[in-house]
Amino acid sequence: MTGQPSVGESHRLRLARCSMAGLTYHVTFRTLANDGLHSPQAKTLLIESLRYATSQAWYEVLGFVIMSNHVHLILTIGEAKGLADLLGSIKKWTARRINAASGSHGNLWQDGFHEHALRTEVDLRKAQEYVAHNPVKAGLTEAPGEYRWCWVPGLYDSYSFEEVTAAPSGSGEPSHGT
Repeated sequence: MTGQPSVGESHRLRLARCSMAGLTYHVTFRTLANDGLHSPQAKTLLIESLRYATSQAWYEVLGFVIMSNHVHLILTIGEAKGLADLLGSIKKWTARRINAASGSHGNLWQDGFHEHALRTEVDLRKAQEYVAHNPVKAGLTEAPGEYRWCWVPGLYDSYSFEEVTAAPSGSGEPSHGT
């Protein structure tokens, strides 16, 4: 045996996750369907969830991009919850609201998530660049900073996370603070 878990045991890796308050992470989590977050309303509900958790000091958001089938989130976690609990709360809240809004039911998110601890400013900037370029790589925009569902402060966005707001009724697009 090589010390690596077998495929049947790989789920146990999630149980042993450890996160530290004050540490910054680049987290990726995915939907079950390839277009689970296709609607502007679903993306707006996810932003509302991120904003709520920030208001509770559960974490500080340092960047995100919401694609149709996955989310990249850069955050520094607070003292109240561990990373797994935070993401579980986000997934639960958003699944309920997105399902209610779309008339759907059932699971929205895949189990688990991928995370990478960012220990230096260089690590943080690399992660932010990766997040900002994700919509460009997917062919959704020509340049970083153009995708409406991406926010990376200091690199392409000069407004605060609190200024990422819902759009005027009916437009389906978020507006950025003025």
